Amino acid sequence: MEIIEKTSSKKSIKVIFILAIFIAVFIFWLFSPIIIDNFFYNRRQRITFNDIFNGMNALFSGLAFAGIIVAIILQNEELKLQREELKSTRDELKGQKEQLEKHNALLDIQKFENTCFQMIKLYHEILQSIEMVAGGQIRRGTYVFNEASNEFDRLLKEQKANELLHKINKALIHLFENPKYNINYYYKTLYNIMYFIDIECPKNNKNKYFYINFIIEQLTGPELLLLFYYALSTHSNINFKSLIEKYGLLKDMPFVRLIDQAHKDLYAPSAFSQQ
Repeated sequence: MEIIEKTSSKKSIKVIFILAIFIAVFIFWLFSPIIIDNFFYNRRQRITFNDIFNGMNALFSGLAFAGIIVAIILQNEELKLQREELKSTRDELKGQKEQLEKHNALLDIQKFENTCFQMIKLYHEILQSIEMVAGGQIRRGTYVFNEASNEFDRLLKEQKANELLHKINKALIHLFENPKYNINYYYKTLYNIMYFIDIECPKNNKNKYFYINFIIEQLTGPELLLLFYYALSTHSNINFKSLIEKYGLLKDMPFVRLIDQAHKDLYAPSAFSQQ
């Protein structure tokens, strides 16, 4: 751009110089009658000078016309340089805009990831806080969920209701109201993380499944089994089922643990695979 500016400046100087010459010639031509009257007293000298001046006048007229053409050409070149300069400026501004958009997109991803991993940290803290006493010892993690899934199996089989979803709902109410397990808040937190990733993940971030899988791959069989039935119940009071079917959250589901293999049909096939 600096080179273009220098070239444009030189062209402007040339145009001004040429115009100055023609202005001077024009002034001389304009005041020629006064010059003749003052410097030529003899009539013959005036006639001779007029003849010469008329010839020069034609020459100057031709030169003036040529000068106008040259000025127009130089002006066109200057306008061309200005257009190139404007194009260069637009390209530079466009590049700056693209860089700013990329920077803002990167900030959005960083902001999302910071919040996401803070929620995952909270999730692990809740998981570690889940405990129960068994055999005189404090049990945590997988053990608690395994015991809870066995308890859910027993509670579901005890229900006398005919409708399956109603039986699942009643069994889960008994299970989650039991302070022995204290896992209700765990599944609510799990849902909030999945919902946050689904809604808040930036559109320019194509790694949404990376965050989803980062959570799902940490879930054990008993956790997935209870998740399977939890999302079907009204006790959850959340639309967990749609997220499960959208992202294939049950792709690692141990179907052998299902109370009835026919229960698999309660979900769309997409719940068990990822696109």
